[in-house]
Amino acid sequence: PSDPGLQGDETVLVVEDEQSLRKLAARALKSFGYRVLLAENAQDALQLMAAQGNEVHILITDVVMPGLSGPALAAAVAKEHPALPNLYVSGHATDAIAQHGLLHERIEFLPKPYTPAGLASKVREILNSRR
Repeated sequence: PSDPGLQGDETVLVVEDEQSLRKLAARALKSFGYRVLLAENAQDALQLMAAQGNEVHILITDVVMPGLSGPALAAAVAKEHPALPNLYVSGHATDAIAQHGLLHERIEFLPKPYTPAGLASKVREILNSRR
């Protein structure tokens, strides 16, 4: 990473059903100094949050996943951790995102594909805005 302004040491929970994208996000965030927890679905993410939720600083979740969607996961997490920021990521068209009710809300969103620096930049922006 060439931009020290993107560095962080916070814990990020990445929920992504595609293994290659999950690994890419983990490598990217770790290269910028973040501690990364990975979940391949909402159920795994809820278990991680139950075990380590107080240590998680931001939830990054795919919008469209099998089982619980990203927005449904974020809503479930918010019951126990209402101040936890979320970053939604998706490679789906705007129509699919609208079906999940995200177009009319004030949300943090990053379209796929994204670059490692783009992901780190968005995470840093969200975390800095919460300070």
